[in-house]
This record gives sequence, C-alpha cells and structure tokens, in this order.
Amino acid sequence: MKDTIRDMKDTLKYIKDTLRDMKDILRDMKDTVREMKDTLIDIKNTLRDTKDTLRDMNDTLRNTKDTLRDMKDTLRDMNDTLRDIMDTLRDMKDTFGDLMDTLRVINDTLRDINILSESSRLFSDPSRILSETS
Repeated sequence: MKDTIRDMKDTLKYIKDTLRDMKDILRDMKDTVREMKDTLIDIKNTLRDTKDTLRDMNDTLRNTKDTLRDMKDTLRDMNDTLRDIMDTLRDMKDTFGDLMDTLRVINDTLRDINILSESSRLFSDPSRILSETS
C-alpha cells in the first residue's frame, strides 16, 4: 500500500507539473494570439492608408488627365489662331503687293502724262510708305 500511495503521489505530482506546463503553454499561446491580433490591426490600418493613398493618386491622375486635355484643347485653339494670323498676314502681303502694283501703275501713268519727271518717283520706296503711315 505504501508503494501505491507513493505511486499516486508521483502521478499527482506529474499531473500537477503537466498542468503547470499546460498553463504556461496556454499563457504563451494567449500572448502569441494577442501579438497576432495587434499585427493584424497594423496590417488593416496599413491597407486602409494604402487604399486612401491610391484613391488620392487616382484623383491626382484624373486631375492631371483633365489638365492635359485642357492644355491640348488650348494648344489646338492657339494653333488655329496662329493659322488664322498666318492667313491674315498672307492676305495682307498679297494686298500690299496689289497696292504696290497699283502705285507703280499710277507712277508710270503720271510719268507718261508728264506730271512726274523720269528721275522722280512719287511711290518709289515701299518701306518709306510704310514708315510714313506708321
């Protein structure tokens, strides 16, 4: 009987030690789960921040796209305006050429009817005409 009591005591001590070990393991597991939970919360916050950043970047890209489209439209309008200016300048050049031809005919006619001498030309220098009118 003494041996049985001693065996029972040893068994109870073993059970007690095992329970203590299990308690330590459970405490470690609880700490690990708490750390995992904290890590998951950090990941969640990081993902939310990343989502916000991506949304902001998307808004910025959309605004940039709109700005570039507006710039393209403005450049197209400027190109059209420059084309109109060039057409107007060509028309003015043609008109000036026609005016100069007319003035030459008037000069020649005045010279032919002896109002102007051969050495004088009323409208001989187009640049002089331009400078006198400006």
